[in-house]
Parts: sequence; C-alpha cells; structure tokens
Amino acid sequence: MKTKDLIEYDELYNKFYPITSICKADILFAFNINEEDKDLTKEQKDIVEKVCNLSDENMKWIASKMADAYCSNGYWIDLKIITQGLMNDVKS
Repeated sequence: MKTKDLIEYDELYNKFYPITSICKADILFAFNINEEDKDLTKEQKDIVEKVCNLSDENMKWIASKMADAYCSNGYWIDLKIITQGLMNDVKS
C-alpha cells in the first residue's frame, strides 16, 4: 500500500468514537443514593462523602476498570447486535 492509501485506511477504520463516561452522580446512582434526598442514612451520607472526595485519578481508575469490565462482559456481543440492527434498518 502507498502512504496515502495507508493514511486513508487508518482514517476510515481506526477513527475512535466515544462510547460513554462516568461521573460521581453515576456512582451514587449505583449505590441507589440520590444526594438531594433529605433522609439519607448515616451509611448513605458516608458514601456520598467518600464519593465526593474521589480524586480525578480515582475517577480515571474507576473508568478504566469499567471499560475493562464492559469489554470482558458483553461489549463485543452488544456491538455486533446493535450494528447488525442498524445495518438492517439502513437502506443501501
């Protein structure tokens, strides 16, 4: 392949598209906590405080682990099913 062809191939097949992200509110949701509730238990308040104190590095670590978990638990299957559904709906 020529250099130009390699660049075009790379741009076509290796362009990244974001899938998802996480935030501290997502973590609280996972613990079934709405931080706006007035009637949180002491345990829930402790979780809210700990989540609020997570650093950016902590959040990046959690996001990385979530990506690993998703890739190990259905990502490729979901990707194929969702893409097949779209391709079936898209008219050539």
